[in-house]
Amino acid sequence: MSTTEKITINISAVDLGKIDLMVEEGFYTNRTDFIRTGIKQMLLQHESDTEQAVLRIRANIGKEASRISRVFAIGTIALSGTKLERVLAENKRMKIAVIGSLKFEDDITPELVDQAIESIWIKGVFKAPSAVKKVLAGRIS
Repeated sequence: MSTTEKITINISAVDLGKIDLMVEEGFYTNRTDFIRTGIKQMLLQHESDTEQAVLRIRANIGKEASRISRVFAIGTIALSGTKLERVLAENKRMKIAVIGSLKFEDDITPELVDQAIESIWIKGVFKAPSAVKKVLAGRIS
């Protein structure tokens, strides 16, 4: 799985020109370097805000009944059919919260997801077969 994701942004011609000038002047290698650096600086500036939000999310995901298997991650989670079957064998359902990337492997069927997944909260990238996404449409926030 790639460690980066491609995004598209809209920017004014003037701002783009200023970025190009910074690149030409040697402050940045290219436009991507400029934008990536700006994003990292803003994330660092808001690091304590992010940490507080993460604490709230962890607290909320922990308030569920014992029949819920809670998963929280900052990073990447890849779930397989085997993992979901283990959760069902324990007579539980999953509540998943991810900041980063959540991937459902190809061996996961829509029926298995319907039985095993209570809810998904995702900030980042969610990859799953289209039939699986369709089943989860009302459970994703």
